[in-house]
Order: sequence, then C-alpha cells, then structure tokens
Amino acid sequence: MKVKSLIVTVLGCTVLVGCVGETDPSKANIFDNLRNIETGEYDRQIEANDAEVERIIARNKAAERNISSLEKQQTFNSREIDSLRIELEALKSRLNALRSSSAGKSNATQVSVLERQVEAIEADLNAGASPKTLRSELRNISAAISALSS
Repeated sequence: MKVKSLIVTVLGCTVLVGCVGETDPSKANIFDNLRNIETGEYDRQIEANDAEVERIIARNKAAERNISSLEKQQTFNSREIDSLRIELEALKSRLNALRSSSAGKSNATQVSVLERQVEAIEADLNAGASPKTLRSELRNISAAISALSS
C-alpha cells in the first residue's frame, strides 16, 4: 500500500509540476521541456526569435543604405562647396585685376561694393548657406565685373 501511495504521490507531483510549466529552456525542468517540445512551444519561440532576427537584419540593411546615401550626399556637398570656393577666389582675382585697371579706378566705389558682396557671400558659404543661392549671386557679381571691365 505504501508503494501505491508513493506512486500516486509522485504522479500527482509530476502532474502539478507539469501544470506550473516553465517555458524558458534555461529554467525549465525535464517535465517542462517535454511538455514544451510536445506542445510546440519551443518551435514557436524559435520562430519568434528567427522573425526578430530578420527584422533586425532588415533594419540594419536599411540603416546601411541610409548611411551610404548620406555619405554620397556629403561627398556631393563637399565638392559643391569646393567649387564655390574656387569661384570665389576667381572673382577675387578678377576684382583685383579690375581695381588695378583704368576702368576699375574710374569705378572704384562700384568695385568696393562688389568686393564687399564677395566677402558677404564667402561668409554665407562658411555659415552653410544654400550653394544654389550663392552660385546665383556669384553669377550676378561676375556679370557686374564683366560689365565694369568693358
């Protein structure tokens, strides 16, 4: 009788342990593991983890594409700024040549105004102004220099 009672007690405890049910494989006991395998709980957890890995990979790839795009934009912007600096230096040279010429001497006030405009554009460029706007202003100054030179 004692053996039967012991077996019933062990089976009862086993059933109770199975009801508690730990689904974390690192914490589950043998009975939980068997139940989780049988019910497909571990397969569900693996699928959920795989899906999370795929989402993370997709986010990383999107971030890499974004970084690549930003790097290309940065390269383009740097080239644009360098180009504007070259144009500014060319205008300064033209203004110096104009100032030394007879046309520049007779129009010294206008040459000074153009020099201040070039300085203002250079300050705007250093402050991050729109290259498109600056380029337009540089064209206007270049046209004014050409008009004064002739």
